[in-house]
Amino acid sequence: MKGRPNIYQDEELILKAQELFWKKGYNATSLSDLSNVTGAVQEVSTMPSREEKRTFRQSTATEERRVKGI
Repeated sequence: MKGRPNIYQDEELILKAQELFWKKGYNATSLSDLSNVTGAVQEVSTMPSREEKRTFRQSTATEERRVKGI
């Protein structure tokens, strides 16, 4: 059984998250926004900003690799 996608394992989802961060800005982007755009599971957490930061770091790393041609 396949559930909702895991954003950290799918570059296409990372690129969707990246587009959202670029459009709204980091501070204005919520986990709910990320979940809606990517379809990834929004995990219940006592530290939701940690997941947002992780997604942001992943999206910027993906962009850096794209720009460098890696």
